Amino acid sequence: MEIKLSKEENCTSNDNSDRQQASQEEAVLLPDMEVPPSFGSDCTAHRYRCLVTGDQWIMRPVLDPHGWDNDVCFDGISLETAMQINSNIFTSVAGQMSKDKQEFSIQSECAAAYSDPSGTTYTVGLDVQSAGKDTIYTFHSNTKLRKLWRNTADCGVSLTSFGNKCYIGAKLEDTISVGKRLKFVMNAGQMVGPEQVAYGGGVEATLRGRDYPVSNDNVSLTMTLLSFNKEMVLGGNLQSESRLGRNLRVSVNANLNSRKMGKICIKTSSTDHLQFSMVAAFTIFWALLRKKDVKSTSHE
Repeated sequence: MEIKLSKEENCTSNDNSDRQQASQEEAVLLPDMEVPPSFGSDCTAHRYRCLVTGDQWIMRPVLDPHGWDNDVCFDGISLETAMQINSNIFTSVAGQMSKDKQEFSIQSECAAAYSDPSGTTYTVGLDVQSAGKDTIYTFHSNTKLRKLWRNTADCGVSLTSFGNKCYIGAKLEDTISVGKRLKFVMNAGQMVGPEQVAYGGGVEATLRGRDYPVSNDNVSLTMTLLSFNKEMVLGGNLQSESRLGRNLRVSVNANLNSRKMGKICIKTSSTDHLQFSMVAAFTIFWALLRKKDVKSTSHE
């Protein structure tokens, strides 16, 4: 009897194990996995990840999904940092390096600023940028003075090296505030190179709204002048931003120069769906009218 019972238990246990194995071998639909955009067999997942730490240096790769098939699909490496050395000195470094199978390019900006307790700010910086097979090096320095009440003076110089040529530039800028609503900005600059000189300057007047700084309503008028190689270009720019209603804001930007070139840009933003529908309907109606005019002219 014991032998018979043991044989029956063995049979039942074998049946249960077979059923469990069959249930384990059933096909299960797995979730979609994100495949790296590379066909290389040695492409590991860690190449597409970046470790974020509490350090002030931020280094991360720039991914280009349209790269070469057997490449790691990296367009470059980006590096950023900003730190405060003490209470008055600040530094920042930002750059990006790109390389493919044909070209190598680099773009970097390094700057350091010193803020005096009296309100004066001194800034120096070095910019490096690739241009084809050459590299452009630009050293610039800037000083901002706030000695007078409601008056800010700004002056700066720059030295640019491109190829075997050097260019020297200088600028002066003065900002005068009349009350809380009116502001005038005047600037002038010069760029000198090998047998080439360029001059430029501008005057800007800005009138803010009555509720400034609660609302950002303002009207700005700018006049600019540029002279290069005995050619002079005079330009004007008008920019306005206002609130027409509680939920509607309108921004207008128009410019025109002495070469009869210019543009007009009108932007609206609203939190009301009705006004958005009116703008969309007007745009569609205007597009249909233009399409009808084009068809009529082509038919004629």
